[in-house]
Amino acid sequence: MCIRDRVYRTIRNMEAELDVLESLFGEEIGDGRVYSTVSHEHVYGLLFRLLWPLVTKRAFATFNFEYPENLLTDASAAGALVTSPALLKRMGHLDDADACQWRIVFSSGGLLPDYAAQDATRLLGTCPVEVLGSTETSGVAWRQQAEHGAAEAWHTLPEVRIRQDEEEFLEVSSPFMGLSNWHRMGDKVRLESNRSFELLGRGDHIVKIEEKRVSLAEIEQRAIELDDVADAAATSLEDGARQFVGLVLQLSDSGRKTLEQNGRKDIGRRLRKALGGKLDPVAVPKKLRYVDAIPVNPQGKRQPAEIRALFD
Repeated sequence: MCIRDRVYRTIRNMEAELDVLESLFGEEIGDGRVYSTVSHEHVYGLLFRLLWPLVTKRAFATFNFEYPENLLTDASAAGALVTSPALLKRMGHLDDADACQWRIVFSSGGLLPDYAAQDATRLLGTCPVEVLGSTETSGVAWRQQAEHGAAEAWHTLPEVRIRQDEEEFLEVSSPFMGLSNWHRMGDKVRLESNRSFELLGRGDHIVKIEEKRVSLAEIEQRAIELDDVADAAATSLEDGARQFVGLVLQLSDSGRKTLEQNGRKDIGRRLRKALGGKLDPVAVPKKLRYVDAIPVNPQGKRQPAEIRALFD
């Protein structure tokens, strides 16, 4: 790793963030034990599963939960869970009879789709607290989705300042960063106040298709709005003669039934027709792939190379 790519953060930066986390959520955790599904080698895991329990003298598990079934544990009643969308999106098949009651559940590493928030609430007894941040900024904001899955606005963590640049990108200044100036994130936002905002999608998720600027984030969002789709990941492809969009789809229950009954050709035609009414023609996906879950790394981050490899 080059020196210019390193992210510097002092103990004072991390202490400031831990103090804020404790002021917001410490009462809900109480004397509970902290369990995790994420690695401490990522800044989110380092802070939430290791440093926070250490400085507050709370017990924490030295092992990771690896499967959705692991989260339905008797230990939940006296525990806090640190996890990510990668696992929470895979809970829908679990039975209500096995539901438990965690004190609090944290999720970070990506946005939590509304269906996953509802499944987690149903099975874990509490709606996850989503935390937005990055390696450069650390924690920036948090939210809990509404009862019926409607996305709530994001609320900045205390002491974090935000603003919007001329291209609608979110800029952050915070005592949690190792930077003294404002940092531009890759997210586009609509500010509701100087303490809350709505995410509009990744602004750096833009590609050129046949000389037109195409937002892969918009394609993914439009796909997720369809009843047959639970999650989606778009990528740009080319075959030597042309450029086009490929779309990887995790189907909903209704989508899987359609696929089983009518086959790939029929559901592909239906999906393209539905997206054709929402997108520029050049942005309508030319190739589709169907997966049980969108591939992510151990930190819950999508890997563009793995997405593209599904079309090889």
